[in-house]
Amino acid sequence: MEASQKKKSRYGKKPKMNWAQRRKMARRSKQNKDTNYELTKFSYKSIKFELYYRRQLDCLLSTCGAETEGDAEGTKDRDFQEFCEFLRRKLPITFRINPLNVGFETLTQMFGSETIIKDWRARMTKQNEAKQVSNEAMQPEAEGEAADKDPSEDLDNLKFTNIEFYPDNLLYQIPISRETLRKNEVLQSIHKFMQMCNDSGLLTRQEIVSMIPPLLLDVRPGHKIFDAC
Repeated sequence: MEASQKKKSRYGKKPKMNWAQRRKMARRSKQNKDTNYELTKFSYKSIKFELYYRRQLDCLLSTCGAETEGDAEGTKDRDFQEFCEFLRRKLPITFRINPLNVGFETLTQMFGSETIIKDWRARMTKQNEAKQVSNEAMQPEAEGEAADKDPSEDLDNLKFTNIEFYPDNLLYQIPISRETLRKNEVLQSIHKFMQMCNDSGLLTRQEIVSMIPPLLLDVRPGHKIFDAC
C-alpha cells in the first residue's frame, strides 16, 4: 500500500528542467509574444475618476461664487465632458536625443528633416521591390498577394516636430500614438530604429511632462535630487 502511494506521488510530480531546457522555453515564449503580438485595448472611462473631478469642479465653483443654475449648469457639464475627452486622448510619441553620445548631430538632422517619413517609405519600397523580384525569380509560378494599403494614410505629410522650449533642438515629437506606430509597415520600421537608438543610449523616449521639471529645477553639479514619483 505504501509502495503504491509512493509511486503515485513520484509520477505525479512534474519533472524538473535544467538550465538549457528553461532557456529554450523562455526563448519559445518570447518568439510567441513577438509573432502573436496584439495590442491591449484599455477602457479610458472611470466612474470614480469622473465623480472625483466633478466634486473638485463643484468646490472650485462654490469657492469662486459662480452660479450653477440654468445655462451655467449646462455649460459646466459641457466643460467637464470636454475636460474628460481631452484626458482620454492618446499621447503622442516624444523623445529627446542624448548629446553626450557620438553621432547625435546625425540623428538631429535626420529627425529634423521634413521628408523623413517620405524618404523612409521610398527606401522601403525599393527594398520590397528587390525582394519581390528575387522571389519571383526563384519561384516564378508562386502567386504572391500584395499587402493591403490604406489610402487614407497620408504618410508624406507626417513628420517629427521639434519642441522649441527644450535646449539645443534635442526634443522631438510625432503626432501619432504607439498603436498607430506599430500598425503601419513603414512606421514599424521607424519604430524598430527608434528602439535600437534607445537601447544604445542615442535617444530617450519620455513624455514631455516628465522633461519639464528638470529644466525648471536647473540642476547643477553638487545638487542632491529626491525623486518622489
